[in-house]
Amino acid sequence: MTTEKISRVTVFCDDRRVGLVLRVVAGLVIGNPEVVPVINAEAKNGAVQATTGNGTAATMFAAYIRKHKMAVVRTADARDFLQSIGRSPQSATYVLGRCRDDGVLRAPTGRGPQTTYKVVAK
Repeated sequence: MTTEKISRVTVFCDDRRVGLVLRVVAGLVIGNPEVVPVINAEAKNGAVQATTGNGTAATMFAAYIRKHKMAVVRTADARDFLQSIGRSPQSATYVLGRCRDDGVLRAPTGRGPQTTYKVVAK
């Protein structure tokens, strides 16, 4: 294979099909293909679109709260969510603060591990 003209191809595929896609392109690509999970996207009408507004951790957490119909949120809930999307659980208080500033949560009550935030009904 000559390397005079090289193109980069970026595609999205269902998680269940990643292995098949890698086997198909095995002898056709230079180097190893990069596989990166996409956490804020879904396929609609043949295109990939963001599932939440701007894709920040705060907006994704707000969507998670509404989807799971949570009435009260603890810091541990935010940590678990951030870890599940591959972000640092250390930024849980920042995400909770952003959600509070955006009007999704009310001011916290309690101290330390017992801190809770009430979800604003919308």
